[in-house]
Amino acid sequence: MKLIASLLALAVALQVQGNVVKDNPVQKVLSMLSDLEQKILGEGHAAQKTYEEYAEWCEDRHRNVGFEIKDGKAEVAE
Repeated sequence: MKLIASLLALAVALQVQGNVVKDNPVQKVLSMLSDLEQKILGEGHAAQKTYEEYAEWCEDRHRNVGFEIKDGKAEVAE
């Protein structure tokens, strides 16, 4: 991650100096790395949301099963 950040900083510095040509291969690589970073972050957010939904379902299921066990024991005692 530090490597990506330093490469992006280098690209910005080169652009400021006016030394980067539009079709420069280094610029293309830096652009692709930036795009990849955004894609990975997006996938991470989606995975986190899915995990949170699953964790909530597990908690609800755990609570419901606990109530079912309690009710079942009460019926057996009756």
